[in-house]
Amino acid sequence: MLELFRMDMRRLWAAKYLWVMPLCAAGLLWGLYALLDLTSDPEMLRAMAGQGAEITAEDYAARQALADMTLLGYLHQAMFGGNMWLLGVGLGAGAFCVEDHTHGALKNFLPLLSRRWPYAAARAFALLALTAAMLTAAFAAVLMLAPVSMFDGLGGAPLDWLALYVSALLLGWAYALGCALLADLVRGEGWTMVLVLVFSLGVPVTLLSAALEWLHLPPLADYTLFATAYTCVEPLFEPAAALRVALTGLCWGAVYMAGSIAVLERRDAA
Repeated sequence: MLELFRMDMRRLWAAKYLWVMPLCAAGLLWGLYALLDLTSDPEMLRAMAGQGAEITAEDYAARQALADMTLLGYLHQAMFGGNMWLLGVGLGAGAFCVEDHTHGALKNFLPLLSRRWPYAAARAFALLALTAAMLTAAFAAVLMLAPVSMFDGLGGAPLDWLALYVSALLLGWAYALGCALLADLVRGEGWTMVLVLVFSLGVPVTLLSAALEWLHLPPLADYTLFATAYTCVEPLFEPAAALRVALTGLCWGAVYMAGSIAVLERRDAA
């Protein structure tokens, strides 16, 4: 398994995932901040009003609302407000994992293994490294904004920052394992990316939630990774919410891991 993990890490670096994806994560956070700063700037609003644009008091109030936000709050809202964190991790993990099938790598070394779990385990550790790299870059990017940002300080205590990091890491890693399972099932680059996008936008969870409500069944959709990331991850540490996030991430990660092993055992038998 160690050799398979080393191989995956070399592939992550050689294919540029291990540094391009973190740069993308940092760039998105910087770009979003620049956009918020520009569109809420009073001088920009006055210039737009002078050009005939309809500018209301709410537009001017948005600047103050942003100024009252902390860097921790901005990071939380940017990553989990629209679940952009899961989307970014999913696209990176899906593209990386499906290459084993489209490039024929599995056909070269999988027959040499008596079981499939070492390959799945090595891939899981590689996805953990990719998730951690993207997350660390995102946190570093936000902290680099501290001297120049319009936000009201860092916000939170070190425990709050650590709790947000761990929550994002567990949910992102579990979601990456889910995308790996999608890649094992679909084995086509185009369809894998389409499905990752659909799941990342919450379409299946929304449909499931509506169906359960219509059938008067318990809201089981609330325990999916997508719903948990959207509703349970908090910018300030709350033990109950953090425990639920951790359990949800670990449980779904184990389910996706077991699913990948089962698919590989069935479809890639030696």
